[in-house]
Amino acid sequence: MTSTIRYRPLEWPKDRALLERLDISFDAGEIYEVAAAPLAFALQATAVSPSLFKRYDVAWEELQYANAAIVAEANGSLVGVGAIAYHGWNRRAVISHLYVDRAARGSGIGTKLIAELRNAAEAIGARCLWAETQNVNAAAIRFYENRGFAFCGLDTSLYDPDDIQGETAVFFALRLDCTSGGRPPAPQQGL
Repeated sequence: MTSTIRYRPLEWPKDRALLERLDISFDAGEIYEVAAAPLAFALQATAVSPSLFKRYDVAWEELQYANAAIVAEANGSLVGVGAIAYHGWNRRAVISHLYVDRAARGSGIGTKLIAELRNAAEAIGARCLWAETQNVNAAAIRFYENRGFAFCGLDTSLYDPDDIQGETAVFFALRLDCTSGGRPPAPQQGL
């Protein structure tokens, strides 16, 4: 991207139409197959041919309830969005949304959104950022690993097999500096 990217809080519902224009699809020439053993799982990188094309439906209205939601804007269009939901009982900030428009990937937008979400999570006293992706999204798995997130588990039954067949949820966590304390802000409802 050659234009200047501006990062700002989500303005709901004003930004909804711009969010819905994001191309969040991806092609995967590699996936992580899940191998199960008694009381253990392993992820094995596997090439797929032809490549797998995926596009998920996003419940954009959930963003209005996030504790922090940041958009990346270029030339009046949104090119990315990230949001966290703070869970006070375990002081974990869950990345509920992280999407970069397909045409803007590889330009640092996702990394900057993670940095913005990390700052917001640390400001409210979260002890970690937690993220979920799918075993078929090898690029997202590598993205989280390359930004310091550690693989912390998977769930073979999270997704409804009638809707998303053959996919496994893969989880990552990033430890935060939670010494700053803070209180979770009210959700952005009504913006």
